[in-house]
Amino acid sequence: MKKKLPSLLVGMVIASVTFVFSQITRAECDPMNVRQIIEDGGWTFKAETNENGEGVFKITSDGITASVLVERDGDAEFIAYYVDNGLSRQEAFEWINEASYRLNYVQMWLDKEDDLAVMYSVAEWNNVCPSNFNDQIKLYFSLMKSVGELHPANKM
Repeated sequence: MKKKLPSLLVGMVIASVTFVFSQITRAECDPMNVRQIIEDGGWTFKAETNENGEGVFKITSDGITASVLVERDGDAEFIAYYVDNGLSRQEAFEWINEASYRLNYVQMWLDKEDDLAVMYSVAEWNNVCPSNFNDQIKLYFSLMKSVGELHPANKM
């Protein structure tokens, strides 16, 4: 039994490596396909590819520019900033708390310059480009608008 244990362990390692490699090679979201989806949606954008072959897009709507990273497996991460929001740190934290309470889907924090970062992530479980990417873009800008409406200056 002791002699079978090392060979069983080696077999498990080989199977694990094979599975992981097959999942990595299944990642099929080409940035050019994402670019076409954004273009077809009529968005104003700039596109590039990072060192990992992932699509990095700057998409603008109603004066807000979001940076969007679309990974090769189709996962997407949206982020934009409210710069010079005119609030003290305490007021900004209250804004974050209020928005976080009302909007469960966004992550918010103050960066080093005290600008408010708003991030939204979408997981694509099928390792393909998201077919509903334009809807994701619309949702993100809708969330940004909602965060802006919760700014303390808008409550007066």
